[in-house]
Amino acid sequence: MPPKSGGIAYTLDVMGEQFDRIVDVTIAYPENTGTPFKDMLTGKMGRVVVSIRTLPVDEQVRGDYFNDKQYKRRFQRWLNDVWATKDSLLADLFNRV
Repeated sequence: MPPKSGGIAYTLDVMGEQFDRIVDVTIAYPENTGTPFKDMLTGKMGRVVVSIRTLPVDEQVRGDYFNDKQYKRRFQRWLNDVWATKDSLLADLFNRV
């Protein structure tokens, strides 16, 4: 699923003071690429890989997404970088199968 920058930024703006880290979870089913949910329900699930990392909630992710264009662009770049890291991890996992 692609990242939803507006929703994430809004949540961090409204509740960001309550958090000091973001939990970034990536789940992959490298041996069940076609129908992983069906495979899980029918007992055919192979390997499941879970990657968890935490990201700081700092000035890079705090700001006014809807009224500050510079922050909005910076936040979108940050989130795209997070997503690129996830894509790279997934590509590596699926290439090993």
